[in-house]
Amino acid sequence: MPLKPAIQILALCMVVLCSPFRHAVSQSPAADRVPALYATAQRFMSAGDYANAIIVLQQVIQQDPTNQLYQEDLATAYLMRKDYPRAEAIINSLLKNKSASVRTYQLAAEIAEGQQDDKKAIRLLNEGIRQFPHEGALYHQLGLLYFNEENYKPALQSWIKGIQMAPSYANNYYQAARTYYYTDDMVWTLLYGEIFINLESFTLRTAEIKGILFDTYKRLFASGILSRVPLPLPGSRPASFREAFLQTLAKQAAVADAGITPETLTMLRIRFILDWENLFADDYPFALFDYQAEMIRAGVFEAYNQWLFGPAADAAAFREWMNLHSQDMQKFLIYHQQHPLQLPAGEYYNDGRFRFQTDNQP
Repeated sequence: MPLKPAIQILALCMVVLCSPFRHAVSQSPAADRVPALYATAQRFMSAGDYANAIIVLQQVIQQDPTNQLYQEDLATAYLMRKDYPRAEAIINSLLKNKSASVRTYQLAAEIAEGQQDDKKAIRLLNEGIRQFPHEGALYHQLGLLYFNEENYKPALQSWIKGIQMAPSYANNYYQAARTYYYTDDMVWTLLYGEIFINLESFTLRTAEIKGILFDTYKRLFASGILSRVPLPLPGSRPASFREAFLQTLAKQAAVADAGITPETLTMLRIRFILDWENLFADDYPFALFDYQAEMIRAGVFEAYNQWLFGPAADAAAFREWMNLHSQDMQKFLIYHQQHPLQLPAGEYYNDGRFRFQTDNQP
């Protein structure tokens, strides 16, 4: 039933009063200018004109001094101009008033890093993580701080923890996959690398990880590691997810006798998924393997593997495959867009044990 006029007016008033943009509809002529001024400040920021952005943001904040977004933007502008004292004063005020957001902690750490105080930056990020334990961006930034100091192990552990706490945040997979590439454990390069490619599918970083992924498969089968792994037995339960993965992969080792190519990997990985579903899927649910099984059933798995490994294996051969199977690739790309990989919480099996290869440091 339609609202009566009086109730309609009351409802409209409540929307206006509760809206985060209430200042834009204020009766104050000065407040009416805020959205336009802020848009101008954003244009200056986008153009890298931070001095003008600061001038405009100061006017915006005069009209709306309690808006945290504007204050964080002003701190960002000062930070980009390397005016660390002014940036720090704004951020410290937000931290002191207990109104800090994830972005506040990120900016605070960047300011400390700019002042060559990495210890303070690390402390601030850890404080942020305690406040926002499921924000993957904080673990990513913390890992980069450690990595830039050449403290590779705590860097990798930060990204691993970020994957556990924020499983859909792509950056931690990217950093972990490329860092694991320099350890003695190739399993997590394969798994984190493929997950990252599904989360961020069409960038320069995607191409980089595709190359790492294909090379890691070759290294793993050439290393002889799989020949020392016991084959899986029905009813058996390996000690860990990693062991189950290697056992299931080792069972398909004969497929790689003809070399590692997109075609042999497709065959190997189909057999892997069939065995995994029969042997270990109940004990170790893993979204990536479920996703691969869905693609097999949808008839797009061959094209997926070509897309995943073809460019890194042989660009000319991949182009030829594309010319012959353009409809198959189109079918996969549509499927991939309409059915993105979903990563639930709780599927975390990494014990964080690894050793960096002394002859292959990052």
